[in-house]
Amino acid sequence: MGSIVERKLIQMKEIFGSVILYFQITCYLISFYYSLRLINNKNIPKYMSGFYWYNIVSILILITYIFSSKFHFFSLSFYHLINNYSLIFHFSFLSYFIYRITKNTINKFIFWTIFFVIMLSVLIILIYNNNSKSDFIAFAISNLGLIIFCIFYYYYLFKELPSPSLLNEPSFWIITGIFLCMVLHVPISSIHGYLTLKINKDIIRVILSISSLSYAFMHLFFVKAFLCSINHRSQ
Repeated sequence: MGSIVERKLIQMKEIFGSVILYFQITCYLISFYYSLRLINNKNIPKYMSGFYWYNIVSILILITYIFSSKFHFFSLSFYHLINNYSLIFHFSFLSYFIYRITKNTINKFIFWTIFFVIMLSVLIILIYNNNSKSDFIAFAISNLGLIIFCIFYYYYLFKELPSPSLLNEPSFWIITGIFLCMVLHVPISSIHGYLTLKINKDIIRVILSISSLSYAFMHLFFVKAFLCSINHRSQ
């Protein structure tokens, strides 16, 4: 009887994991498709030009994960190494995106001081730690930095941007997607080490799935931003 229950639980975990993965793949692919429509589009806001590179890198990392975990073409250690160091691109790209929008409003010295302190911290952690697994502390620190920069954006937003145009503003959807994703992700990453010592591994997998979902939903916000960009006249 016990073995039957265990098999059922294993099947449920596999189904749950597959649903999360397929949903994530779907969100990434939709976002990737619409990001490519921005290429050579002269009607989009200038700050949106080149944003498709973020989607390209996201797709490549997702492909690496699929080939590592499902097809075993790569080792999971190789995926974790790539994913950990992708933080440098992730943090740099999104930080600079926010800076391009807010540079005339924010204190540049404060912005770049925060940026370099966080970047240096992440690099030290990645260099001196074992990269055969996801480095949750590095993720937490870099994503906390993005939360701070998103707050800078909201300060700019309510100071500079007229309210009636808010829902048609691509930057609002991009940065709101980043903010909500990071707000969910940072607490999970921060206490991951503690959770592994205190609770069941299956519960940890469920919690980490919430983190994966946060990135999927972030890409859905990106889709809204891309649609706004396509219908936006360049300022």
